Amino acid sequence: MKKILVVDDDAMLLNAVKLTLHQRFLVLTAQTGKEAQSIAAHELPDLILLDLHLPDQHGFEVFNRLREQPKTRDIPVVMLTGDSDPESLVKGLGLGASDYLRKPFHARELHARVEARIRAAQPVRPNETSQRSLGNLHVDYQAHLVTVSGAPVVLTEFELQLLSYLVDHSGKVVNRQRLLSVLWPDSVVSPRTVDTHVAHLRKKLKGFDHEIRTIHRAGYMICTPTTPSGVETPSSDSN
Repeated sequence: MKKILVVDDDAMLLNAVKLTLHQRFLVLTAQTGKEAQSIAAHELPDLILLDLHLPDQHGFEVFNRLREQPKTRDIPVVMLTGDSDPESLVKGLGLGASDYLRKPFHARELHARVEARIRAAQPVRPNETSQRSLGNLHVDYQAHLVTVSGAPVVLTEFELQLLSYLVDHSGKVVNRQRLLSVLWPDSVVSPRTVDTHVAHLRKKLKGFDHEIRTIHRAGYMICTPTTPSGVETPSSDSN
């Protein structure tokens, strides 16, 4: 049974989440950032639902500390927030969060988001081989190892999924809606979410001799810098 760690200082919310998810998942709970880090390190949950406003630490700080530890850095995290400020959500996604959920939320929405993130945690590997090279980039999906010119690049599991999909479709335009359906199945997120994650991935792949190019009104494409920029949807991945 998959483990879900829910981090929130609202006891009523924790109980509601447990009631919603207990038939499909083992639900662990924490009410402080410190407690969350301890439980995550010992239990290694498959997913963490992390509130941004905790009594001892901000959720972003907790997230960063989880990412600093090798044992917990690849655990997908869904941010829980009552904030209406979109910049807060963009920041969370920019840090590497897999998704976000605004409070209050309905039980069906919660269940759909959790199921979607658990499914998405299974690496997207259209090709059977576990290793792939493109220019000076080498990806070993099984070992979760990415290198650029031999230098290791630390990616989260979600970032590896995004990169793997783009690499496996290199030279083709992958539209945003396709990425949304593959990486966020059954989840309602905006195309801006994809843009944020792609920008985050670009920063980590400095030195990569290909580029993740934005194709206006179409999507993204991994290509060599000399590839004409006028590539349009006839070569795009629209399936």
